Amino acid sequence: MKHLFRLLVLAIAILQAGLLSGQTFSVMRRYDVKTGLSDNTVRSIMQDSTGYIWLGTKDGINRFNGIEFTKFVSSPQSSDNVLINVLKLCPHIDQINVWTATMGGLYLFNTQSKAFTHFDVKTETGIGIEGAVNDLCYDEEGKLWIGTSKGLFVYNEGKNQLRRYVKSPVEPTSIPDNQVVSVFKDSSGTLWFGTRQGLARYKKGTDNFVVYRLPRKTKVSHPFEISTLTETADGEIWVGSRYDGLLHLDRSDGTFTAYPLITVAKTNTWIRAVFQYSPDVLFIGTEDGLFLFHQKDKSLSRLEAFGSKCIYSFSRDREGGVWIGTYFDGVYYISPQSNYIKWYHEKHSANSLSGNAVSQFCEDPAGNLWIATENGGLNYFNPRTENFTRYMADGSPTNISHNNIHALLLDNNQLWVGTFSQGIDIMNLQTRSVVRNYHYNMNDSNSIPHNHIYSLYKNKRGEIFVGTMGGFCKYLPAINGFHRFPELKDVFIYDMVEDSRGTLWIATKGDGVWRYEHETGKFRNYRYVASDSGSLSNNRVVRVYIDRTGQLWFCTEGGGICRYDYKSDSFANYDYRKKLHNHIIYGMLDDEKGNLWLSSNYGIIQYNPLTEESKLYTHEDGLQSNLFNFRSSLKAGNGLFYFGGVEGFNSFYPDKLYINPVKPTAVISSISLHGGSESAEMDKINIGRQKEFTISHRISSFEIGYECLSFVAPLKNRYAYKIDKVHDDWVYTDKHSVTFMDLPSGTYKFMVKVANNDGVWSDNVCFINLHIQAPFWRTVYAKIVYVILLLCIAYLLLRSYLKKQGEKREREKKDLELMMEQEMYRSKIQFFTHVAHEIKTPVSLIKAPLEAIFESGIWNEETEANLSVIRQNTNRLLELIKQLLNFRKVDQEGYKLSYNKVDILSFMKDIIQRFSSSSPSVTIRTKFLQEPLVYNVDVEALTKIVSNLLTNALKYAQNEVLVSVGEVIVEDATMLEISVSDDGPGVTEAEAAKIFEPFYRSTNNVSAETGFGIGLSLVKLLVDKHKGNISVSRSSKGGFQITICLPKLEIGAVETVNNRNEKESSGHFEVYECNLLIVEDTQDMLEFLLKNLGYNYNVLRATNGKEALKILNNNTIDIIVSDIIMPEMDGFELLSVVRADKMLCHIPFILLSAQGSVDSKITGLEYGADAYIEKPFSLTHIKATIDNLLKNRKRLFERFASMSSLEYGQGEIKRSDVEWLEQVNEIIIHHFTNEAFTVDMLASEMALSRSNLQRKLKGVTGLPPIDYIRLIRLKSAAQFLKEGKYRVNEVCYLVGFSNHSYFARCFQKQFGVLPKDYMKGY
Repeated sequence: MKHLFRLLVLAIAILQAGLLSGQTFSVMRRYDVKTGLSDNTVRSIMQDSTGYIWLGTKDGINRFNGIEFTKFVSSPQSSDNVLINVLKLCPHIDQINVWTATMGGLYLFNTQSKAFTHFDVKTETGIGIEGAVNDLCYDEEGKLWIGTSKGLFVYNEGKNQLRRYVKSPVEPTSIPDNQVVSVFKDSSGTLWFGTRQGLARYKKGTDNFVVYRLPRKTKVSHPFEISTLTETADGEIWVGSRYDGLLHLDRSDGTFTAYPLITVAKTNTWIRAVFQYSPDVLFIGTEDGLFLFHQKDKSLSRLEAFGSKCIYSFSRDREGGVWIGTYFDGVYYISPQSNYIKWYHEKHSANSLSGNAVSQFCEDPAGNLWIATENGGLNYFNPRTENFTRYMADGSPTNISHNNIHALLLDNNQLWVGTFSQGIDIMNLQTRSVVRNYHYNMNDSNSIPHNHIYSLYKNKRGEIFVGTMGGFCKYLPAINGFHRFPELKDVFIYDMVEDSRGTLWIATKGDGVWRYEHETGKFRNYRYVASDSGSLSNNRVVRVYIDRTGQLWFCTEGGGICRYDYKSDSFANYDYRKKLHNHIIYGMLDDEKGNLWLSSNYGIIQYNPLTEESKLYTHEDGLQSNLFNFRSSLKAGNGLFYFGGVEGFNSFYPDKLYINPVKPTAVISSISLHGGSESAEMDKINIGRQKEFTISHRISSFEIGYECLSFVAPLKNRYAYKIDKVHDDWVYTDKHSVTFMDLPSGTYKFMVKVANNDGVWSDNVCFINLHIQAPFWRTVYAKIVYVILLLCIAYLLLRSYLKKQGEKREREKKDLELMMEQEMYRSKIQFFTHVAHEIKTPVSLIKAPLEAIFESGIWNEETEANLSVIRQNTNRLLELIKQLLNFRKVDQEGYKLSYNKVDILSFMKDIIQRFSSSSPSVTIRTKFLQEPLVYNVDVEALTKIVSNLLTNALKYAQNEVLVSVGEVIVEDATMLEISVSDDGPGVTEAEAAKIFEPFYRSTNNVSAETGFGIGLSLVKLLVDKHKGNISVSRSSKGGFQITICLPKLEIGAVETVNNRNEKESSGHFEVYECNLLIVEDTQDMLEFLLKNLGYNYNVLRATNGKEALKILNNNTIDIIVSDIIMPEMDGFELLSVVRADKMLCHIPFILLSAQGSVDSKITGLEYGADAYIEKPFSLTHIKATIDNLLKNRKRLFERFASMSSLEYGQGEIKRSDVEWLEQVNEIIIHHFTNEAFTVDMLASEMALSRSNLQRKLKGVTGLPPIDYIRLIRLKSAAQFLKEGKYRVNEVCYLVGFSNHSYFARCFQKQFGVLPKDYMKGY
């Protein structure tokens, strides 16, 4: 690979040498502190294995990538300031790091860490490298030879050994001097050393030196100081000296041939560097400029381009570019394409172009050029000698009339010169003087139409046409005047050309293209039409050109180029859509390969219209600038192309232009991170050779910098990048960085490739793996947490959903219950209304006969009849009361059946016998099973069932009631079936669903006899108690049929009676310790109630509501019985006050009233009455009501005391009482650990007197305060034990018991089990 590189460089050098005759470089760039170099003194230049250019300066080392410099110096805090002044750079043997020789010793620069390490290895005698290190290089064995001011050192890095060579006065084979200035290895591997006292060659076999000295013919005062060494491609050693000029060493005899610079310089100046620029030419860098040494003729010459600049170093990069380091003037780069494109411009000397704005070229038969400028008159140029002759306006009539010239035409021995504002000058080429001038004369129709001349053209017939800013004309030799064409009056003519058919094509500014047919004398105009793709692309046409194949082309200012198609009489347009680099084209030439060369405002474009391939040449390629002039182009007879611009003109052979064949190196150089804050600053990180890079999730965007290490034309380098998972294909750009924003977390592979200025792409694809960290909330662990959270949320949502569904069902249940309660309430109201009616009727029938008896005062048949009515209605009232009491008794939870063996058939016959005479008009038929039926049933209950069924059937039957008794099999079980049907009106399906509801009465009752709405409800309750079932259907006669099925229970499985000694409605009631308050304004009624209720209860009296309130505030009252209509405060008002008083609202309240209206009853219930008894009333009824209320409260107290929780049954205690008790409980719990807590303290915190607290607490719970406090402690203890967090003795003290045994006794008494056993149950 190295040999191929050397051959390439040699080929480039040979070509460069052939183009160096002018001693100028068309492409030479200078870099100094203004362009980013750290210092203008550059003593050493090298290119590393990657392709970077390294420069050693007086202010550290600089690395250059073609675009920008990166400076590396020691830390400002370091006292080692010698690092600043670099004398020599040498690549380390690892081809990564760089040895840095300075005025203060030797350092190794680590290109990865960007750190300098001082070389402190010492010899066996303890001598290290100190002072200036002048030069160094590796030998064939990898040893580093170091030339210093204190001798020569060799370093074996593998063994970490340092050895020193010094001058010996007695050893002629020692090094000639300790000041070793130059260290050089030739192509054979031989080491050469230049010292202040001569040249030395190292002999490896003998480990000594061969010394070469310059023989002196005369005595001189200066030493033979060697400053630099080099070897040419042919193996010759050339020596640059301080005092003796350039020397050539003859290896065969060790003699020198001197070439003193004094022949071309004022003094024999100090040679700092010698470099082979080409096979024949050496660059000699001196303190007084750059000199050329031509080996063939052994001649020396000064390169004027560098003047007297001090040249210190040379280096050639792998593309063939030459780098020249100077003292105080920075570094110069000479491109390998220099002088392939020649550039001529004004140099303020007589032998140069007179003006830089070149507008027109005209070639004479000798191959010389007439060149028109817009600011320097006329020039005559000899391409062979590169000499210019100037012709400028000076006011003389024999000279040109204006220095702004736009058109030239060679007509035999005359040159037509079209000027700006001064018409046409005719120059005699023999005398080189102007002999005639044509200008516009408004009074002469044969004068030119305008003085601004832009185009002059001579056709094949010798006719001369003139294009001006204001019209078009033809020269008439016969009259020595001009013929104006009115068709083109005031048209701005830019250019014209005649095709092979004799047609003259005229380009105009803003008026498109005009076609002039000579034979017909007619004109035709072509213009841009937006709707016509075959029209001209733009009306500003600046150039007309016919290529070598005869095709007609037009250059436009804004529409690219157009080709005219003669067959279709249309235009083919070429612009961006056909890969043309620019749409403003000023000039056109074509080469032998069919390429068009187009000048523009962006440079020169090489364009192939067939393949649409294009290449852009710019100022970096040696062009005068990127902006060229209108119509300023010419293809000379020898094939040389000329293009004029605003900074002179260029000439080149299109087939000999340099093409850079070297594939560049792609490097990813940096990553700049932006944290997403408001600050626009980015943290730039140099990547170096890293292949992995991690980016935090906090970085909102990052920019990747990459480099193309090609230096021929860095601004024309191209880049292509892609990142996997983002790009499917390469993204091409001319930017050397790319920014990515908000990339998702993950691992990405970023790749980049590069192309040099000529589109040669790199072999290597540089890449780096980017690891974009995920924020915690995107990591796997976070996702696990998310899954858990989602599951939890799903669980909570499901739970919430189920809860809502439960609540919905509960609401629906409550709504249903409410609806049922409302229905029940309506049924009760209807029932109460009916019962009231039923009661009033017999009462009236009792009252009226009694009054009649009292009035007559005698006993007779009428009296007996009245007494019979009284007895009959008294029995009816007793039957009504009996049914109500039976229903109440069966409906209670504590009701149990008493089973006995019963002969069902005999039982049924007895009951039917009793009912057979009750309704003479209705016949009772039976249908019994013939076999005996013996079942275990409750006789009393079955009697009530059958009696109610018969009563109901007889009530609705018209002629007949059928009673059936038998057995059926239901779900593999034998059951007793009793069916009672009638031939009455029957019931609807809707009524059948409600028939067993309490207090429901059918609307189809056509009988005059009415019931109470209780019988069938009682039947269903009793059947359910027997664990049987009941159904309703239509009878065979179309009437109503009820069928019951009772299970056949075994003797051992039947229940026994436990509570048959309950008090029936016979009037025997329990005696309670109860304070009863009776409020009644009627004295007789009050005395009656006191007398009859005083035996069972402690009775207090009041005649109105106000008196009652006084008693309530001073006494503990358990039940209030109050009339409604009273003076001062009636019963409703008293009830309202009691329910609103927090201390009284718990007391049961019974209203007595003679008002039988439904509204009055509803009002009482709405006020909160627990019962409403209408006058006249039964004393037994009022006792039963009081007894029931007291029993219910007693059961409530017992249930609350037996429960381990502190909760109260919903609806059993008023909400206000529950809230009051919760407040009491909170105070008690708060004082659990306070052994001094008393009832008085509780009363105080509740803001009550002790007596009021006692009355309220006992009224709500049935317990005095001291017992209630103990109950709350025990309930709390039960809760703690249930939770299982504490031991029994700990719970004892937590709830305020100081004695463990006392706590255990109380707990067992309350809950029937010891605390430890209670805890085991949970």
